[in-house]
Amino acid sequence: MGDRLEYMPAHRQLEMFRAKQLSPREVLKAQAERFQHVGSGLNAFPSEHFEEALEQAKESEQRYLKGDPRPLEGISIAVKEEFGRRGWKMTAGSMLFKDEVSPQNDPVIDKLLAARAILHAQTTAPEFFLIGLTWSILWGVTRNPWNLACTPGGSSGGSAAALAAGMATLAIGSDMGGSIRIPSAMCGLYGSKPAHGRIACPGPSGLVVHTSPWPLARNATDMMLLQNVMAGPAPGCPSVLPRELFAPPPGSAHVFRIALSLDQGWASLDADVRANTLAAEKLLEQAGAVVNEIDLRLETNGFHLRETIESLVFHRYWRGADRFRKQDRPNDHIWPPVCELGLRDGPGRR
Repeated sequence: MGDRLEYMPAHRQLEMFRAKQLSPREVLKAQAERFQHVGSGLNAFPSEHFEEALEQAKESEQRYLKGDPRPLEGISIAVKEEFGRRGWKMTAGSMLFKDEVSPQNDPVIDKLLAARAILHAQTTAPEFFLIGLTWSILWGVTRNPWNLACTPGGSSGGSAAALAAGMATLAIGSDMGGSIRIPSAMCGLYGSKPAHGRIACPGPSGLVVHTSPWPLARNATDMMLLQNVMAGPAPGCPSVLPRELFAPPPGSAHVFRIALSLDQGWASLDADVRANTLAAEKLLEQAGAVVNEIDLRLETNGFHLRETIESLVFHRYWRGADRFRKQDRPNDHIWPPVCELGLRDGPGRR
């Protein structure tokens, strides 16, 4: 797949762009053709901006000819609809906000635009980003490109499906309780949840330690490339660390120290999942990483599952209430549509 333009890794594209062996427009056209071929079946893009993106790709070509490219010059990135760009719709997957338009750029969007990435499409998410699959009354069902009968996971399922299907070179999502990790696992991609403060996040989410924007990629090198662009401080984001923290590229002399919890102190683990995780641990150690298995049992470490769940629920109310306040709508209308959606329609229906 790596030799096909729509699947070519970002780091390889950048090499060929600089060598004038490939142009951003060629890649974007291949991904647009891929979208025309499989897009309707996947339902990963509630909004696409290919026409505008092709004009941006033309500008990127000129900067390569002048020898003045930026770090992500000409690389296409699909954006979870949670992150606003001025003039784009921002629905949160909800009929309540189906006509809302973002008045400004999210900090992470500003960073991507400054790096001259091409933001060519928005990706689907469940209503209010609340569940581990991707469907809503507004956008319908998003499907897994490996098997259309299966879900790509959620809540960043649209980003994962688009990336796995070759409709984007990179993608961004967000993660609170697995919203990047679940889709990455279900679509065969690279994605992880960053530590708090690595990537700028505005508003109420920026003050909550368990949520953050994060990249998705088809290989580790690309994931680190995008992470390093997204990392660091931004205006209006007081909880982000005051300096950028760069991830070393794979194969570097840097020694990774990894803490491994097999069950997070509470989960029941299938035998094959345990075996595969331990096999991955051995591979990491063979590659030079230091892996320490840790015990996260709730009763031995002072964590309480009830308090954890309550904090997650409070965070979702907080974010929803903040958005409804801006719309001058009553806060008691936040949860009923979400609950009714799950009870009435059920996953998998349009």
